[in-house]
Amino acid sequence: SSHFGSNRTTADGTSPEVCPRTMSSQQQWGRNRTRARGKKAAKRATFPFINSQIIAVAETGDLNMLMTTIEEFLPDMNLVNVSTAMHRLAKLTSSSPQVQQCLMVHPALQGLLLSARVALAKSEAGGAPPQCQALSNITWSLATLQCPDVELLQIAARLSCRHVASFKPFELSAALWAFAKLDATDHAICAFATPLFEAAAQHIPANVEQFSFRCLVMTAWAFATAKQHKESLFRSIGAQMLPMVQSAQCLELSNAAWAFGAAAVRDDRLMAEVARKSMRQLNDFKSQELSNLLWAFASTGFFREDFFVASANVVQTMDLQPQQLASSIWSIARLRPQHPAATATVLALMPRCLSVMEALKPHELAVIAAAAAKSFGRTVGSQQEVALPATAAQLPAPVLEFFEAALPWIVGQAQHFSDQSLATIASAFVAVGLGAASSLYHCVGREVFLRAPTLETSALLLLQRNLPAAPLGACDAAVCCLFAEGARRFASFTPKDLKSLARTCAALRRAPPQGPALQPAALLQVCVALSSEEAWSSMAVRPPVCFDVSSTGLDPCGPDGAREGGGAGAARTGRGFHDLPVEAGGISACSAAPAGLGDGQVAV
Repeated sequence: SSHFGSNRTTADGTSPEVCPRTMSSQQQWGRNRTRARGKKAAKRATFPFINSQIIAVAETGDLNMLMTTIEEFLPDMNLVNVSTAMHRLAKLTSSSPQVQQCLMVHPALQGLLLSARVALAKSEAGGAPPQCQALSNITWSLATLQCPDVELLQIAARLSCRHVASFKPFELSAALWAFAKLDATDHAICAFATPLFEAAAQHIPANVEQFSFRCLVMTAWAFATAKQHKESLFRSIGAQMLPMVQSAQCLELSNAAWAFGAAAVRDDRLMAEVARKSMRQLNDFKSQELSNLLWAFASTGFFREDFFVASANVVQTMDLQPQQLASSIWSIARLRPQHPAATATVLALMPRCLSVMEALKPHELAVIAAAAAKSFGRTVGSQQEVALPATAAQLPAPVLEFFEAALPWIVGQAQHFSDQSLATIASAFVAVGLGAASSLYHCVGREVFLRAPTLETSALLLLQRNLPAAPLGACDAAVCCLFAEGARRFASFTPKDLKSLARTCAALRRAPPQGPALQPAALLQVCVALSSEEAWSSMAVRPPVCFDVSSTGLDPCGPDGAREGGGAGAARTGRGFHDLPVEAGGISACSAAPAGLGDGQVAV
């Protein structure tokens, strides 16, 4: 019989001493199990202690001490500890890219990444539900640190997708934001996160009432940045945002509007509320926030005159960076180029554009020139029925000075312009009647001949529409080349492309604007005819340029082609200003810890 727990006594009334050597296997197993339970309980008790130590040290702001603390406790950390440590490192270094670069090779961070990979892989293999806050913390930290650990992110994406319904709103919005943010570093990351975005797009509308305005903004921004433009999701988010707008801050208003603009979802009710709220605090907006807001309204075509006038006046007083100058001018000219507030703003900003010309990127220079041409050039657009007879002598002095200063810059950098930038800048110079006495059109023609077989269709159509209005003989051979290329790829044109080409051909044939549209076969014949030099040598009077900022296909958000990025402004790298608004001050939930994340709570 077993001595473990026996009540037997010896003759003197004492209990017999239990000797381990005489214990049965069952007794030994029981004792080992008790000891193991004690060790596990002790270890569990260390997890909250480790978290409290990490948080306490992080709050001192001493990065070296935090790294030492992490290295000390790393062998005993669980997943929550690891995620908290990563979160605090990211938060502490978020404003210092140089420090983050050094952090990438530090053994402590490498140890955290390895521990996170092992823990998440174990969770995935065992089928146990993950700790969603830890998943959210890890992905947010990797994005903030700009550390695209692909293996870790792949596991996190799979687990997040599988358990998307278990996430709290702030956890899910932060995770989505992180995957979208990392797309700027590695486009493949958004590709393997696509299933997560699709699952979230199904989950969020059914639970949208649980999301705060801040979480809705982060979510909309993430979907827009990841190019997951699901209109039904944005409609659901917009409806939930509508009653909350009046409590939103400037940054939230800006990023909410930007997300809808980037996703090409027009929600006039939401934008009207955003405009109303913004009107009351226009002077509180930072330059990045207001330029993003103007871009959003322009990209969706939303126009409210009182906001347009007031914001145009405020923009003139702001200290704008080159990207913000380009964005603001483009947005205002796209909405209402002939509005007095628009022309006044373009004139006021032209000298500043001239002063920073050496810092402009090619696409920024192109959109500034396009905006000025739309406001003051010889154009036929959606707002006008006749050509404006602009000549160089009639241009306002600030506009003329800008174009004249830009000429040698463009000629020297033409090979670095993307297709869209090249087409836009050429169209702008045609519209203002400048460049004939320079080598500009020779450079444009040379680039057309070199690029014709691979020219982007939108750039091809824009050049076909506007280059024929260049000075007689300046670009005739290039124009023939453009129409020959149009005929060659005619069968691949979309209905929208064919409509654009038909309008161009009708204008060149002096056909009435409201006349019957050419059938495809006849349109192809006209295109072939316009590819011959005889067609242009007999055309003594050229049509006015049909230039429209909204139809250039060029967006001031950033490089739009593989060639883009050369030129005097090439030293500034990175995505465009509104592609990642968090880069310039960002949404508060993106540039710092999202509410509720990394708060030291431990799930044992």
